[in-house]
Amino acid sequence: MTRITLLIALALSAGTTVVAQVQRDVYLDAGIPMIRSDREVLEPWYAVVLGADDSSAFVSWAELPSWGQVYVSRYWPDLDAEFLNVAIPYAFQDRGYSNIAVFDGGCVICWCRISGELACAVVDTGGAIAADPLDLEIAARKERFPAMSADSAGVSITFSGGVGNPCSTCNVFLQQLPIDLDVVPSTLTIATRSSSTEQVADVCVFRASDERTGVLFVRRHTSTSRSAYLRWVAADGSMEPAIQLPLVFHGVRTGRLLDSNELLLIWSDPAGSFYSGMYSMSGVPLSAPRILHEGGSVYGFAISPDGWILAADEDFQGAIRFRLFRPDGSPTGDWFDPTTPDPDRPLRTMDLSVSPIAVTRGGTIWIAWLARPTQPLDSRWHLTSLVPFTRGDLNGDGVFNNFDIDPFVLALTDRPAYEALYPGIAADLVADYDGDGTLNNFDIDPFVAAIVAGP
Repeated sequence: MTRITLLIALALSAGTTVVAQVQRDVYLDAGIPMIRSDREVLEPWYAVVLGADDSSAFVSWAELPSWGQVYVSRYWPDLDAEFLNVAIPYAFQDRGYSNIAVFDGGCVICWCRISGELACAVVDTGGAIAADPLDLEIAARKERFPAMSADSAGVSITFSGGVGNPCSTCNVFLQQLPIDLDVVPSTLTIATRSSSTEQVADVCVFRASDERTGVLFVRRHTSTSRSAYLRWVAADGSMEPAIQLPLVFHGVRTGRLLDSNELLLIWSDPAGSFYSGMYSMSGVPLSAPRILHEGGSVYGFAISPDGWILAADEDFQGAIRFRLFRPDGSPTGDWFDPTTPDPDRPLRTMDLSVSPIAVTRGGTIWIAWLARPTQPLDSRWHLTSLVPFTRGDLNGDGVFNNFDIDPFVLALTDRPAYEALYPGIAADLVADYDGDGTLNNFDIDPFVAAIVAGP
């Protein structure tokens, strides 16, 4: 296996410099060629949440003990950092539950504190605090990770809770905020349980291009009788009637409004199998359900805006695994584990309830995972990215053809000029035909042969 190791110097404090090691190689176990980058994290991450768009990933983490401070970092796919450890200016007092939503201008971080408050802050793409933390006066709700969706206009947040009592499954609430957090509209009640035996809970939230917010929620009538609903809310807070989805399920895991304005939902049946299905914005099924996993558990899923699905699982005994599905529902390959070896820390884990996974358009994968030892030793967080690529595609247009000849020549003869023109493309991996770990004159003949042979 060809592997490139990069050493990145980081100044953590005055007079203190440490080196972050990033390893990059070609990874084939996912079923499609991918460039894998892995960064061993030097900071003491805790309560990690991760969100990504097509260009980068934002990672938020809390400082131990008990959420003394929350930080945000932004990474490119090669795991070079745009900025590191920007502190959220807030008086954190106790442990909380946070989530993150990425939009074109940065990210929104919201956290629920055990003491009962919900607060949010906005960080822009350069690491500046674009909107100072805002406390939302929400008196009663379930202490949990808020479901979130954001765009350049605003952020929508849903949570479950009770009014004046500790009931965590009595109501589903929605809070819509402008992206600068300068106005706090009233909290909206999306659903209320109809009897003392019924439970209601939010699943996910999404923002549409027409500025409506969609909330997916479930009603558990009995242990075996459950219904799923979709409710749309306008930007001014006016609500449309809830739509019951024609869905038979045991649990609805997640969903996303795609670029096509279609809803992609993932659910499980009573036997433990997992399915995906497409629905219109009015709740009409657009395709037959596709099975993702037959029998057994899958701990978490992520969906990209163009319909790629990443499934993540762990056995809680030191092994984690992933599987990638194309927008048509077909798997790219079998389950895989892209974590890098660490003999001192052979156990692998994730806290999937804190969302340390993402998949973006085209199937790029982001994973935050923890390497743990079998003997007393510090655990180490890692950030791993997997970017699909086409061998020889040196201009980054997704195909290998005659238009890659000039970039190939440029990468051979003037690497700085090539990297300035095509940032983010690892030429030494994409066009390393002879497997010696670098693009050089020995790759010319196999490159020419591949051009002549065609796709």
